Amino acid sequence: MVKFNEGWHKKNPIPLESASFEEKVRWHTEHIKECGCHGFPEKGLGSLEEKEE
Repeated sequence: MVKFNEGWHKKNPIPLESASFEEKVRWHTEHIKECGCHGFPEKGLGSLEEKEE
């Protein structure tokens, strides 16, 4: 299990609701690499799959 990376979270706050879809995907992708305290949100995955079609 990957531990919570408090330093990364402090330097990289989660994007606000006003962030674009691409900005949110970029944040979550980097988050998984750097922290991994949780995975990509299922809601986001569904949206990502729809965009790829």
